[in-house]
Amino acid sequence: MRGKLLFFLGAFANGSGSKIVFGRGLRMINSKALKLGERVNFGVMARLECYGQNDAPETLISIGSGTSFGDYCHIGSTTGVKIGRNVLGGSNILIVDHNHGSPSSDLKNKISLEPRNRPLSSKGPITINDNVWIGDNCVILSGVEIGEGAIIAANSVVTSDVAPFELFIKR
Repeated sequence: MRGKLLFFLGAFANGSGSKIVFGRGLRMINSKALKLGERVNFGVMARLECYGQNDAPETLISIGSGTSFGDYCHIGSTTGVKIGRNVLGGSNILIVDHNHGSPSSDLKNKISLEPRNRPLSSKGPITINDNVWIGDNCVILSGVEIGEGAIIAANSVVTSDVAPFELFIKR
């Protein structure tokens, strides 16, 4: 019901689908930058956060039809996260295309700032293609593409591209 209510209130980008289901405890930032396909499901305590420039109206997070994530999924974007159709994700998944600051020559000046106040930086957008399976407790970081049909084993950290139909295990 919660997903249907948000859909009818126009909470998502134009072109978003129907039959969207969220468990309790949903947190969204800049939901107008989210585009969700038909039959997208999230478990409890999902976080969908879009941090565009000046809350720009462009789509920052796009999730294809038939995609489902378990509990405690966190997806955050400054440059773009595109998740294909029929992706199956377990619980406790983190997908973020940015971090709080990056190592540079002026790191000493920035390090005195609290992490949440440091400028966000990114290595680029994330693309997760169709029919990917992501196990529990996975982390997917900026600038990567996961090929169609790939399997990301539980507890893996993805920092580089994954080929189509590859079984990826990296801890």
